Amino acid sequence: MFCCLTLIGGLVLFIIFIVFVAKRKKSLRIQNRVNTLKDKANSWDESEVIEFNPRTKLLEDDFNEMTDRLKKRIVVPNLDEPQNSPYGTPATYVNMVADHMTNSFDFSMVNNVLCQFKHFKTVIGDINLHFIHMVGSEEKKSTPIMLLHGWPSTVWEFHKSIPMLVEKGYTIVIPSLPGLGFTEPPNVTGVSPAVMATLR
Repeated sequence: MFCCLTLIGGLVLFIIFIVFVAKRKKSLRIQNRVNTLKDKANSWDESEVIEFNPRTKLLEDDFNEMTDRLKKRIVVPNLDEPQNSPYGTPATYVNMVADHMTNSFDFSMVNNVLCQFKHFKTVIGDINLHFIHMVGSEEKKSTPIMLLHGWPSTVWEFHKSIPMLVEKGYTIVIPSLPGLGFTEPPNVTGVSPAVMATLR
């Protein structure tokens, strides 16, 4: 009996050890990829910044295609489900968002507002990063401010704040976080908010 318990205990410890080693190896692989991303970000060349126009035919075509697909969607039946349902997003909310996007959302208005600002793109750490850069008044030395949107969200969060801050003399930089807005997603895993903060 004692021998059997010892064998089982040894087997359990061995499995725990194997799982720990596998997780450690995966963690090191992710850390190595993230370190590579950081190294590339630190070697960023300012001359690689290019102006970017968010008013593109492609975006409008994509939006029109999306609204056409939403109009042709199968309307999801409403279930008697709680807000935090184990079945996913409540159907009432999905239908409400789809109706808003097809009937109420004004894409051209959003695009016109965004086009009032100066947009740029640059490559930092293998990520094609989009940002808005607006310079404050020339009369006095402007204080730079970096604004970061939430997740998931976009630079649209600040469309009302930007003109007010620039008018007050602040220089504004607002990047689109990796994978959101006009910034492409990272090609490695492990790009957490802490890692995003190193992409300067």
